Amino acid sequence: TGEVVVRLGASPSSNPAVPALAVVALFFAVNWTGTRLSGASQMLFSALKGGALVAFVAVLLMQPGGAAAEPPAAAAAATGGILGTALALRVIFGTYAGWQDLALYCEELEKPGRSLPRAMLGGIALVTALYLLATLALYHVPAAARMAGSNLAAPDAAAIVFGARGDTLLTLFGVLSV
Repeated sequence: TGEVVVRLGASPSSNPAVPALAVVALFFAVNWTGTRLSGASQMLFSALKGGALVAFVAVLLMQPGGAAAEPPAAAAAATGGILGTALALRVIFGTYAGWQDLALYCEELEKPGRSLPRAMLGGIALVTALYLLATLALYHVPAAARMAGSNLAAPDAAAIVFGARGDTLLTLFGVLSV
């Protein structure tokens, strides 16, 4: 986080440890106040992150659609077969990691027999929907064929849509996500 804050020019110091320590101290102070404020801050940051992702997807989907094109041969070879499937599943499992953590907080839930299944199934459904919408939006961008060979499709799409500001916007989203 510190390196990203320095990269954005939002730090009084060029040393990434300074903003990183400030962020840790800030969240320590918020969590020190108790579960009510720390829970509200987690909900706020999750809502901001989700809203930013939905807005990014909406902007990509509002772009004029590009012509479907075949991906470059190197990208097709790298993403095909069982190796490509295994690599894709690894990334997807990483995204879903943590859904089971909700079970650890059952003692703090009111009516956990009802709340826990709703939260778990709703969370899985929401993440799945966001994943599918983001993928659809990335394929909708006019230069989808160019992004087929990229390891960083979202920043590439942001650069296509927002120009030079795209990198900054995705960096801000990354900071918010962390």
